[in-house]
Amino acid sequence: MRASYALVACIAVLLAGEASPRTKDAGGSVGETCVGSREDASTRCIRDANSEPRGDDPAPPDRFPELRIAGTPPDGFSFVFRDGPDFYLWYCEPKQASAVPAPGFGIYFGLHPQPLPSEGRHESGTVAGLPVTWIETRSEGELRRDALLSYTHARGFLPLRLHVFVHASSDRQLAPLLAALRDLHFVER
Repeated sequence: MRASYALVACIAVLLAGEASPRTKDAGGSVGETCVGSREDASTRCIRDANSEPRGDDPAPPDRFPELRIAGTPPDGFSFVFRDGPDFYLWYCEPKQASAVPAPGFGIYFGLHPQPLPSEGRHESGTVAGLPVTWIETRSEGELRRDALLSYTHARGFLPLRLHVFVHASSDRQLAPLLAALRDLHFVER
């Protein structure tokens, strides 16, 4: 509430022509609009949302983390990167292509993942050491599991929503993929 009052007061003074953006030399910080005189204890300053943080401000999470998978893919598989307009994907694909749908998994790194299936069997699991709830669906000889998880890489990075999906034709094919997902982790690329 106090911030709202300060904002309204600053806007009123700005409209009256009694304030201007101030630099550090004039008593404010770059990226602030201040109302009042330098000597006035009632001076109020508003930070521009697009300005750089000051040394005493905690850095806002504003960097999209560029990550890669660190870990070992199952035998016969490799990790493949695909870039998107506001997201990226890492796939675990067979090294040799086959005509039939091949087993594998993918991880979407972004802010707006696809919704999970609304129906399916729920099962607890782990991805990159983090707990997940898989939603398992089966159709036409394919077994698929999907999970969503929130992931923050480190301070200063935007929190991401990861959509993890894994597919295979049998539980036997699925097991090494789930083990790889459990044990992998993410590092900056």
